[in-house]
Amino acid sequence: MIELATNSTVTINGVTLAPGDLVIADGSGVVFVPFGPAEQVLAAAEQLGAREAELAAQIECGVPPTEVLGGGYERMLSRD
Repeated sequence: MIELATNSTVTINGVTLAPGDLVIADGSGVVFVPFGPAEQVLAAAEQLGAREAELAAQIECGVPPTEVLGGGYERMLSRD
């Protein structure tokens, strides 16, 4: 493979990334995060991860998943 550029803008599958943007990937997918709001996005992701850990702990303690999730999973980070 030949390197064509360094620290330049690229487009991956229709998504344009600039230097400094974050690319986070694991076995379930890839997320592109623009540099500007990266701190806010990462803080929200940490909040979501902590809440998911709480939910998993409740389920492990025997609380039924329907009671733990209660339809609120999609609104875990809602500010209302």
